[in-house]
Amino acid sequence: MFRGYLDTVDLNGRITGWAANGRQSCPVTIKLNGQLLLPQLSGTTRHDLEAAGISIDAGFSLILSGIKAGDVIEALFPDGGHLVNSPWRVQASTGDAGGGAHGDSQSMAGPTVIMTNERGRGHTESNLRKPKFRCWGVGLSRTGTTTFCQAMRVLGYAQVAHNPNFDQLRSLHAAADNNVAIYFKYLDYKFPQSKFILTIRDLDSWLHSIQYILDKHPVTSLNEDEPIKRRMLLYGDVKFDRDLFIRAYFRHYDAVRSYFRLRPNDLIEVDFTKGDGWDKICPFLELPVPDVEFPHLNMRK
Repeated sequence: MFRGYLDTVDLNGRITGWAANGRQSCPVTIKLNGQLLLPQLSGTTRHDLEAAGISIDAGFSLILSGIKAGDVIEALFPDGGHLVNSPWRVQASTGDAGGGAHGDSQSMAGPTVIMTNERGRGHTESNLRKPKFRCWGVGLSRTGTTTFCQAMRVLGYAQVAHNPNFDQLRSLHAAADNNVAIYFKYLDYKFPQSKFILTIRDLDSWLHSIQYILDKHPVTSLNEDEPIKRRMLLYGDVKFDRDLFIRAYFRHYDAVRSYFRLRPNDLIEVDFTKGDGWDKICPFLELPVPDVEFPHLNMRK
């Protein structure tokens, strides 16, 4: 089943959304006031997706100019697709962009925008999309880190990245995967009001999945510094070794739990493979539940 939706629109000209068919992206056409904005965007490889302006997790982020109250933004998906909430009509805007420096308590969202879809339902950015805390997914790769990142986008986080490099972390409001897991103590010190979500998964299921991805993307050169660094720091090898990875799995999760053992308000554990979603994440982040389904992505058995 094709699934997707237009996520946010703001008067700075930024629109975001996502479109997926299992592990593949699906085409999406963007229209502004009924006029074709972009041709069909599609791709199944990292290069194709990036060339089309769609991130590897099938989310898209586009910058427009001249967005104003009354404009209608549409995201059109293939026939038979599951269309959640398009088109959106931009009705009003107030407020200013959030973000900020170390310890800043400002909102992580952009300007206030009221949008209404074709079914007459609507929501207010000022009520729904004002994240209070930076949020970091500190589970290992293949535990739902792509799903985590998309959930953060839906909740209104403005700067989200999947497996960012170290230099990117300081500018982000949310991120997940191994490069975040490695630096969870740094992130806690650097951004002391942050929230942390430990994505978990059954050990046998995780071993099967991590072996699949490492076999699919092997390290083939000593020049591949990022994957070498991540794999050696977390697992102790760049290729899959069952016994080694079992020890690494328990070592990492024990370390995170031990570090936050006296701070239960700063860490929760979620298992997306068992249906965890908005019901656990939104109360933890003090955010209302969005009126869209939870974006389970990359659900490989």
